[in-house]
Amino acid sequence: MKRILYILLVFSCLTNAFAVVYEDVKLVPNPKTIDANAFVSNPDGILSEETVQMLNVQLEELEKETTAEAAVVSINSIGTQDMESFANALYNHWGIGKEGSNNGVLILFVLDQRAIRFETGYGLEGALPDAICKRIQTQVMIPEFRNGNYDAGILAGVDTMVRIIKEEPVPEITPRTVDWTSIFWTVFVISGLVVLFSWLWLNRKLETINQNEQYKNNISRYLAFKSNKTTTFGCAIPLLVLLLILTVIFALFAWKALYALIVLPALSSLIAVAKGLNPWANRAMKNMRNAPMPCKTCDGTMQILPAGEDIQALNFSQQLEKKLNSVEFDVFKCPKCQDEAVYNLDLSSKYSACPNCGTKSYFEESQRIVKRPTSFQDGLKEIRHTCLYCKLSNTKQTKIPRIQSSGGGAFAGGGFGGGGMGRSSSGGSFGGGRSGGGGSTSRW
Repeated sequence: MKRILYILLVFSCLTNAFAVVYEDVKLVPNPKTIDANAFVSNPDGILSEETVQMLNVQLEELEKETTAEAAVVSINSIGTQDMESFANALYNHWGIGKEGSNNGVLILFVLDQRAIRFETGYGLEGALPDAICKRIQTQVMIPEFRNGNYDAGILAGVDTMVRIIKEEPVPEITPRTVDWTSIFWTVFVISGLVVLFSWLWLNRKLETINQNEQYKNNISRYLAFKSNKTTTFGCAIPLLVLLLILTVIFALFAWKALYALIVLPALSSLIAVAKGLNPWANRAMKNMRNAPMPCKTCDGTMQILPAGEDIQALNFSQQLEKKLNSVEFDVFKCPKCQDEAVYNLDLSSKYSACPNCGTKSYFEESQRIVKRPTSFQDGLKEIRHTCLYCKLSNTKQTKIPRIQSSGGGAFAGGGFGGGGMGRSSSGGSFGGGRSGGGGSTSRW
């Protein structure tokens, strides 16, 4: 028994190893080259012979009644090819539909991608718009595919498509109503969870920073909390991504694709975090900076000076930095011993610390090109920096890279491979129609 199982396993592996991968549309067998009344290409035997015969009869009848041509292709793999591009190239390579009317449709089934594609010609886009194609796939075919019933799924999908083209009533294809109440509450819960998680995280970090002795003053605690605030908002993004993935999985497995609408509104959770928590976080950071501190000179408590009174405690260079908005200053004063303490907070600006006096009032005043670059040699420019406090002026020359030659010329030919938009001369005996890329793709 073990030997038989081993032989079967080896046979299966060899079969898979030598399976044809249809990376080029020219490799897909055209049923018309064998039988003028055939419409189904089933080279890998995915569909049963009985199913192929039923489809050929039904599609031949469709052509006689409406002149519309439909082709069904079921193959194991197209390799790394894109489903949509491959279907479009195959459609035009075979020329499905009547020339001039372009009333053709290609149903492409690719097993390893677990995908079904409807590619429609210009002439059938009115009867088979993308939305109708999508409904046929998701409501009629894919439920059968998920159970491994490929024959039943293809037969049901083709039957529904034929009825629509013939303008017969199709009760199966009805638009589903959206349960907006469920979607609203789901989005509300997701947003609430994200906001609650972020608020708890920030609150915990606030307590930890206040209790940490390594932060010696209000400014250091403020900077630590600001960093954690940014980190928390960053943590909200992975949480949102996880929730969105779970939402998509739920929509797929519960077979309620409309619940995927939750994905877009749930992105508002991130905005809710930023808008809802920012005022609280900013207020917490402001209170942290303004909190009283113990005086290092006496046993009193230092209080922050209000705006306008702190300027008298700053020296001239600090007053200039404050005026330039390059540095912020928090001035604390002890009412008991009158001792003062000044803490600075660097701000993002065009100014940097002066190499001479250290004042953050050093900036790039001007630039001048000394020698323009060419394609043969580098150029040279002169940059002038000045300090507004000590009046230091430095000039520095830097290199301008030479101009790179573009190498000009026309585009190097080419275009899309694998059949392109036009019908190949090696195509079969379909009617010569063309596709404009309309249709729909679904996966299971």
